Amino acid sequence: MARRHRHSVILALAAALALGGAACTRNEPGAARNAILISIDTLRADRLGLYGCERPTSPHLDAFAARGAVFDRVVAEAPWTLPSHVTMLSGLYPATHGVDQPSLRVGADVALLAEILHRDGFSTVGITDGGYVGAMFGLNRGFEVWKDTPRPFRSAVALAEHLIREQGERRWFLFLHTYQVHCPYTAPPSYGALFASPGAASFDAGEPCGAAEYARRALTPGNVQYLRDQYDAGIRQTDDELGAFLAALESRGDLANTVVIVTSDHGEELSEHGLIGHELSLHREVLMIPLIVVGPGVRTGRIAWPAGLVDVSPTLLGLLGEPVPRAMQGRDLAPLLRGENTPPWAAGEAPARISELQRDRALSSVVSGGHQLIIDRKTDRAELYDLRVDAAEHHDLAAESATTVAELRRALAAHVTEAPRQPERVGAVGPEVERRLRALGYVPPSDPGK
Repeated sequence: MARRHRHSVILALAAALALGGAACTRNEPGAARNAILISIDTLRADRLGLYGCERPTSPHLDAFAARGAVFDRVVAEAPWTLPSHVTMLSGLYPATHGVDQPSLRVGADVALLAEILHRDGFSTVGITDGGYVGAMFGLNRGFEVWKDTPRPFRSAVALAEHLIREQGERRWFLFLHTYQVHCPYTAPPSYGALFASPGAASFDAGEPCGAAEYARRALTPGNVQYLRDQYDAGIRQTDDELGAFLAALESRGDLANTVVIVTSDHGEELSEHGLIGHELSLHREVLMIPLIVVGPGVRTGRIAWPAGLVDVSPTLLGLLGEPVPRAMQGRDLAPLLRGENTPPWAAGEAPARISELQRDRALSSVVSGGHQLIIDRKTDRAELYDLRVDAAEHHDLAAESATTVAELRRALAAHVTEAPRQPERVGAVGPEVERRLRALGYVPPSDPGK
């Protein structure tokens, strides 16, 4: 009996080590059976009704969020698509996974959420809008079914409904992504009419788009208002189509034992600091994103604890009752979502949220204690904002608040102590991927100097 017991212990340890260690026991009572993770690319939180927007951009999402939990303070770890999605799907910070350039893909030493779930018996389905959320960047790993051909969101959700119906008795995980809110802001005229502002001056805002392209244009205030209107119109179109998708799943009972997480990879500047788009700054409008969680055992209400995309994978695993690998740097917020009052951070640990940009500009940001510090790593210039009284970040306090700047610099310096993983180089992009990236305002990674 002693030998048999020892053998069982060895097998249990081997299983734990294969997962990198575990923070919880699989299939906990009350855990969800299935999961849906929805990434609405480029969706900033403050353009949604549930985050205070007065425009009717998100009636369906507002109603859905009322059934679950809404995180009030969610900070994206990067202001562009590729590193943010790797963080979302790996539970690792960009400084650790290393995918911070368009020429890089996820390395083999990074375990992705779908790989973990598939190994544990889940059917895994990924439907994305291509571009930087595509197979060539390694994000398809672990998915039994992976579709990254650009398609209208209404077609993507129709495909998702079909694939969910095919799962039978297996537990399943669906990852659904769309660029529909992303520039070039091409919502149908019927949606544009809902948000047409007096004084808005329409112009051809089509391809190419993106921060660099808009920065080269001489936009009038009327042009800027037109872009804001079109951005909101895209949100409303996506909200209508997402609402129909969730209602269809509800009517068939597919949501009865399914946790649904809705979030984004980053926000969008709409000229609050003189820029349109993202990739060029770390101001709040490109970092503050929604995070909505609805499902079995999730309490309803608002959650004030700060969160980030790095927390999405461990939290989803926790809500499914699955082991959370110790290698993940994000926190399992499932206990918080279930109503437990214990904070997910160790005693005395400051819940600072760190973001980084490593492209044409090299910037770092830390949000903590009601302040945001932005550091230009090339010049060491610091900007400090008190978000409690200056949410729009118009008043730089760095020169007069040296103590706060020093404290936040220390938090930034202590952010990541692990050795970075080894990302891989991507090969030359195909014509379809190149066309998609250019349409979204990105320079394909095969271009010289990128």
